Amino acid sequence: MAKQNVTFVERHVEKLVIAVAGAVLLAVAVIYLIDSPHEVEVAGRSLGPREFYAALGDKANLARRRMQDVTPDATDGEKNTALSKTFENHATPLPRELLVANVSLNPPVPEFDGMERFTAPGKVDVVAILPPTKPVLSTGRAPARLPAPKVVYVGANPDTGIGELPLTSDWHWVTVTAAISRKAQHATFVKAGYDALRLELIVTEVRAERQELRPNGQWSKPQPVEGYAPNRIIGTRGRAKIELVREEDGYSVTPDDSDYIHAYRSEFDEESVQAEVLRPPFQQYLKDSASSGGDRFAYEWQVPKELEASDGSTIDLTDRRFNIEFPPDEDAKFRTVGSSTGKRGLVDRNAATGRPERNAIVWARDLLEEANQALADGEYLKAEELWGLIVANDEVPARTRDSTQQLLDKHQRDFERARRDEQVASRREEEKGICRLGKDVEPLWLNDTTVEPGKTYRYRVSLVAVNQYAGSANFLKNPQDARTLVNQGQWSPWSDPITVRPAKYLFVTAIRGDGNTARVEIHEWADGRWTSAGKDLTVGSVVAFQKGRNGPTFSYDAIILAIDLARPYQQRLENRGDDGFRYKAGVTEAVVLVNSNGETLERLVADDILRKREVTAAIKEEEKERQEKLKLRSRSPDGERRLRARTPHRGPERPPRRRESIMEE
Repeated sequence: MAKQNVTFVERHVEKLVIAVAGAVLLAVAVIYLIDSPHEVEVAGRSLGPREFYAALGDKANLARRRMQDVTPDATDGEKNTALSKTFENHATPLPRELLVANVSLNPPVPEFDGMERFTAPGKVDVVAILPPTKPVLSTGRAPARLPAPKVVYVGANPDTGIGELPLTSDWHWVTVTAAISRKAQHATFVKAGYDALRLELIVTEVRAERQELRPNGQWSKPQPVEGYAPNRIIGTRGRAKIELVREEDGYSVTPDDSDYIHAYRSEFDEESVQAEVLRPPFQQYLKDSASSGGDRFAYEWQVPKELEASDGSTIDLTDRRFNIEFPPDEDAKFRTVGSSTGKRGLVDRNAATGRPERNAIVWARDLLEEANQALADGEYLKAEELWGLIVANDEVPARTRDSTQQLLDKHQRDFERARRDEQVASRREEEKGICRLGKDVEPLWLNDTTVEPGKTYRYRVSLVAVNQYAGSANFLKNPQDARTLVNQGQWSPWSDPITVRPAKYLFVTAIRGDGNTARVEIHEWADGRWTSAGKDLTVGSVVAFQKGRNGPTFSYDAIILAIDLARPYQQRLENRGDDGFRYKAGVTEAVVLVNSNGETLERLVADDILRKREVTAAIKEEEKERQEKLKLRSRSPDGERRLRARTPHRGPERPPRRRESIMEE
């Protein structure tokens, strides 16, 4: 039998088939059992079905938790109830109206490229809080009942108890007044790319620093000052930073921190609270201890009647919404018409007939001309206000008031339309987030009650405001900026200096014949009035003595160290009929005193005699001016009514403050 020729393929074909089948089987196992051929790229990562659905589930759970922590804002009538529920549920208020985007029908489904696509179009920087204007200073002193500050802790139940009414004490203060611009801060936020719901300036504190003028003419280092305020809102946390939790796609905060941020913001997110933070009440507490319920010293607290804002506009502090009582002007002898504009009706009665004088008619005529011009300019509400002043003033002739009332009735629809347009414009501004918590520009003041009489100070102020991106690190270029709950703004320029008026004067008016005894007099301001007493003291005596047997005690932190009977000095004399002056050489007695700090003070008898005369005249002039203001106010029923309407808060007792120094206080 012949031998057959068999090829290699024929001999091994079954092995090749088995090998190919095994390779295919192995590939199928790897692709479909061990790995997946289906992958998508999400945020720079390749994810299979299992990883993709796990990541999608995490995103959905995160979004669901955020939506569960949010409740819609309440209406005005439900505000208090909703606020309490907000604290109970730890929820965040939403705006009353949500922004709605106009899109075409069947819009394309957006691609998922990470969390940033859904949180913000771009990340922003936290911008600085703008500084207030250069402060304007004023100083005063008065008996006052200042209740101890009531502390409100964020997240805690408010204390509704009423403390004891404090005792009347003597207080000296410096009032620091400046202006802020909410409009300018809003524009700064917009320029930085802030979200539309984060454009509001929410002030939590007004900080101040002061410097004291030293005897060498140099200013001391800046010292922090805490102005007086009857209410203070502070946090309950022991740390100032918010904890950020690092996640796979960004940052988050703990539930406790989230609740605290919302609660803290809610404490200040009210126009009335903002007004009290910027302008804490003070004037209403100034009382005359000599007469029950008197307010003879109310005008001792003063702020400028006008302030210039950083944008050049002027703030009128006589506006009644600021609740300031200014000393009456000369026209206060006329009747003050109750009006929100503060305009005065120049009406005076004839002493003989009791009828209004000519100025009432002239005043009404001027207002009619102004109202007619406002009507021509389309300012209907201004015209309505001016006509209303005329109708409300019973000193104006009846015929004029009747004709003016006819004008009011005729244009009633115009007034309603103007008010409606004003409300619509106001709502539009509110929707834009512009100055919802206050006016575009408004004043602030701080009352420093820790000053010492006779010393000179200067101040600067800055705002502390809520960080609108607190806890929202994923919106910021620098996530660490989200750790701060509040941000302190830039400092204002330093104010011009001011000297607190002395409360005590020491005079050495004579040296007795033995040359070892000096006549010492002390004039002291206490209980709202000046009192004085004197006594002969010898070398080594403490400057302290009692007036009469049961009278008050007068003391000065000093001991008489020595007496010089012939001390050369230069007496300053005014030239008659000329603005200049000249010096005359002379000799006078001198007394050297030393205080408990080892500081020495020299008194020249000739100088003290002149100084005593000047101080006595100034004291009389001060009291005369105060009495004249009271007489003017007594002729101004509106001003009298406004001051008496105020009722000071009650608080715990506080002992009188007394300070003494070798220098005049």
